[in-house]
Amino acid sequence: MSNVTNLRRASRAAGLSASASFALMIAKLTLGVVTGSVAILSEAVHSATDLIAALIAFWAIRAAAKPPDRQHPYGHERTENLAALLEGALVVAAGLLVTVESAQRLQHGGTIEHLGLAIAVMSVSALVSLTVALHLRRAARLTQSAALAGDALNLQTDAVMAAAVVGGLVAVAATGWGILDPLIAIVVGLVICAAGARLCWTSAQVLVDSNLPESEITKVEAVLARFEAEGLSFHKLRGRRAGAKRHIDLHMVVAPETTVRQGHILSGRVKGDLVAVVPNAEVLIHVEDHGPGS
Repeated sequence: MSNVTNLRRASRAAGLSASASFALMIAKLTLGVVTGSVAILSEAVHSATDLIAALIAFWAIRAAAKPPDRQHPYGHERTENLAALLEGALVVAAGLLVTVESAQRLQHGGTIEHLGLAIAVMSVSALVSLTVALHLRRAARLTQSAALAGDALNLQTDAVMAAAVVGGLVAVAATGWGILDPLIAIVVGLVICAAGARLCWTSAQVLVDSNLPESEITKVEAVLARFEAEGLSFHKLRGRRAGAKRHIDLHMVVAPETTVRQGHILSGRVKGDLVAVVPNAEVLIHVEDHGPGS
C-alpha cells in the first residue's frame, strides 16, 4: 500500500472519529443535563477527550507524512507516537476528573430522571463507539498508524464504559437505588485512567527507542538465518520504531575475497527480504570482511 493511500485512509478514519466523537459528546452532554445522571455526564467528558484525541490524530497523521528535511533527516513519523502519548495523557486527565466529580456526587446524592430515554440513547452511543472503534483499529492495522491506534483505544474504552453506564441505569430503574449511578461513574473514571496510562506507556516505549516487537525481530532473524546458510554471518542487529516506519541496522560479515560490488549485491538481497517481512522498514547494512572482534 502506497504512502499516499495510507495517508488518505488514515485521514478519513481520523475525520470519521472526530465527527462521531463530536456527535456523541453533544448527545451525552444534553442527556446528562436532562437526566441529572453523573455517569452520563462522565461519558460526555470522555467523548470530549475522544474528540480532542481525534483532532490530534488527524494533525499527527498529516505531519508524520511530511518528507525528511534538514531538521528532521529521519522523517517526521514519531509525531504519531507523540500524538498517542498526548491522547493518553488526555484520557488520564478525563478519568481523574470523572472520578473526582462522581465521588462528590456520591457524597451529596442526586436523582435521575427519564431513565428510559437515558438507557436508549446510551445504548445507541455504545454501538456507535464500538463500530467506529473497530473501523479505526482496522485502519490503524493497515496503515501502521500509532495515532489511529490510540484513537481506536479511546473509542473502544468509550464503548465499554457506555455499556457499563447502560447496565447501571438499568439497575437503578430496577432497584430504585440512585447511589448506583455515581458508583458506576467512579468505576468508569478509574477504567478510563487505566486505559490512558496504558496508552501513555506504550507510546513512551517508542519515543525512548525500545526494540522492535518480538514478532518482528523473529521475522528478521528468520531471514538472516537463511542467508547464514549461504556462508554469511550477522551481528549488532538493532531495530526501532517511528510511527509506521521501522529502522533496522546490522553488520554483515562476508568472505575476505568478496568484492565491493558483490558485497552490495548481497546486502541488497538481504534488504529486499527484510523489507518483504517487515513492511515500511528502512534497512542499513554495514558490510565487513572479518568477524566481530577480529
